[in-house]
Amino acid sequence: MNNSCMDTGSIEMLHFHVADTRFCVNLSQTSRVLPLVALQSIPDAPDYIAGLMNLHGTSVPVVDLIYRLNLPHTRPYRVSACIVLCQMDGKTVGLIADDVDQVSTIEPDMIQLQRLFNGNNPPLLGLVESMQGMATWLSLESVLGFDFAIPDDHLANDYHDILNSFSDKSA
Repeated sequence: MNNSCMDTGSIEMLHFHVADTRFCVNLSQTSRVLPLVALQSIPDAPDYIAGLMNLHGTSVPVVDLIYRLNLPHTRPYRVSACIVLCQMDGKTVGLIADDVDQVSTIEPDMIQLQRLFNGNNPPLLGLVESMQGMATWLSLESVLGFDFAIPDDHLANDYHDILNSFSDKSA
């Protein structure tokens, strides 16, 4: 979704917590929320790749936003931790959240500080008021837009083809 879509009408948002921070994502980019399951680790993966989950026979990469967004990591996952499945460019990726708060409908005039986040592919799109307080609107295109096909210092080359082949076959 690009920023121009934010001016055309109401948006349904899924609100959740990660550590002590509230986030929200466009509900149309999510498919379901699942309990946090044991993940298959990937050697030499970046620290923000928590591992792979098996979703009906399909491996899905799971991202830990604490590491992806450099949030303070002060405690282990809560018992209520879950995986928010998100779709982007025909692929499914999971986000680890401590818990899910609500689904809300917001109007464009409810989005605050949009101009602050209007740089080139910003990870945040603005702040949104919720019943629990302000939530930071994540840009999944930016946060999950890493390219496994491009080697980096963390990810072993052998895993690029495997991770790049994930697609949304079952969601």
